[in-house]
Amino acid sequence: MRLGHWTIRQVCRQIAEWRDAYAREVPVSINVSDREFWHAGLLPHIRAMLAEFDVPADLLTLEITETVIMHRPELAERLLGDMRRAGLRLHVDAFGTGHSSLQTLHRYPVEALKIDRSFVGALTTSAQGREIVDVIVALGRALGLEVVAEGVETLEQLALLRELGCSSVQGVYLSDAVTGLEAGRILGQQLLAAEEA
Repeated sequence: MRLGHWTIRQVCRQIAEWRDAYAREVPVSINVSDREFWHAGLLPHIRAMLAEFDVPADLLTLEITETVIMHRPELAERLLGDMRRAGLRLHVDAFGTGHSSLQTLHRYPVEALKIDRSFVGALTTSAQGREIVDVIVALGRALGLEVVAEGVETLEQLALLRELGCSSVQGVYLSDAVTGLEAGRILGQQLLAAEEA
């Protein structure tokens, strides 16, 4: 839990630094582990860090895997509800790797499904992989959820995802992982370019 708490504090501090440096509010996502998700101290700690750095709750997205949620669906529904009422954004990470039913998924107050990288990797190598991604995108749309594809590594994958209607992606094709300092530098360059355009 100490590492998770430290991460949340650093993310809130970074959001505040970017806001002060660029006069922009930049949303950030945090992966929440199985152990962290069920811990009673998670939400109070998040609230305390948001307050300490004066960060609006909707700038913080918690990503919880489908597998974690399905360990205890009833309790997960309550915890996710508490998090959503606190103003946090919620995404189901690694979707398609767990065993959720459509009825169960529909009742969670989440805003996005993230297609697991294993399915994205199979997009260009198997018809079944493409069909699975197509179904997840359609399911997200039917539930009114954003769909994000993880692990995009090639232009071909990106093109297929666009063709299937998945408008949000992440992966090394777009950028390798960068530090907060480097992300701030990139953000500053983008804002400057937008102002000059």
